[in-house]
Amino acid sequence: MTVVDVSADGALLEAARPLRPGGHVEMQFEHATHRLRIGGTVVRCGVAAIDPEHGPTYRAAIAFNQTFDWVREDGTPEGYRVPGTAGPRQGEGSRSRK
Repeated sequence: MTVVDVSADGALLEAARPLRPGGHVEMQFEHATHRLRIGGTVVRCGVAAIDPEHGPTYRAAIAFNQTFDWVREDGTPEGYRVPGTAGPRQGEGSRSRK
């Protein structure tokens, strides 16, 4: 299995076999200072590609059973600012409405 993407709430995986939606999975993540086992539920799974020699590759979305905050980068705990925008992101500081 390969992790395609991961967030605080879930992960996108690629696998040679399908994962059953509604099924339970357990994943282990390692970081320089952390090691964590976290459970989750398969939300969806479908064919992402079909190779004539190796067969299908499946992509499965996993929703974690708890929030997994340390996957966020230290410099971006609130997410990324949209390029080309100035000023605070929504929810930061005060905003006036017209």
